[in-house]
Amino acid sequence: GATKEVLKNIIIDGNVANNGTANRWEYCSEIKFRTKSGVLENTEINNSCGEGVVVWGDNPQINNFRGTNLNGNGIHFNAGCNDCVVNNVYIDGCCIDMNIGHSNGGIIASNSTYRTVVTNWTVKNSRRCSIGSFDQSDNAFSKMINGYAEGCFDGLGLIGTSNGDNMEVSNVTIKQCGPSVIGVDRSSNALIWKA
Repeated sequence: GATKEVLKNIIIDGNVANNGTANRWEYCSEIKFRTKSGVLENTEINNSCGEGVVVWGDNPQINNFRGTNLNGNGIHFNAGCNDCVVNNVYIDGCCIDMNIGHSNGGIIASNSTYRTVVTNWTVKNSRRCSIGSFDQSDNAFSKMINGYAEGCFDGLGLIGTSNGDNMEVSNVTIKQCGPSVIGVDRSSNALIWKA
């Protein structure tokens, strides 16, 4: 069989202090991880000019990620990311520069991301959501488990799917954040939960 890609024990300092130009999310990520069943583990990104990690593909895994002072999102599931499993994430300070665009939170999803599972996560001091942008009809069947958000502009932005597909949120603590939104009903008109 094919050998699984494994990237591990990576430390990146994006040197944002000496890179003052706005770096759009489409062009600037510290790590772009396109894979089939690959693993990114023991990764630390600090002072990024753009996003931390952009990931897409089938069955990617991210284990033990730490990000601080990130101009854009921490982890971004890009279009076409299916069955991603993320475990043990700590992000402190993200979405610092809104000129980057698509800055939605510590952990976010673009369209067409299915069955994402994020466990054991902490997002602090995001100028947007802790976890956000799960807001399209094709962001189906995601799970956010064992999480902690503190000091974020918004808590959770998990609007979910207009056709009522399940989204699981369990054992999540939100402290000193703005409002959270989870789910819409099948008519896309009424929020299921807002706090």
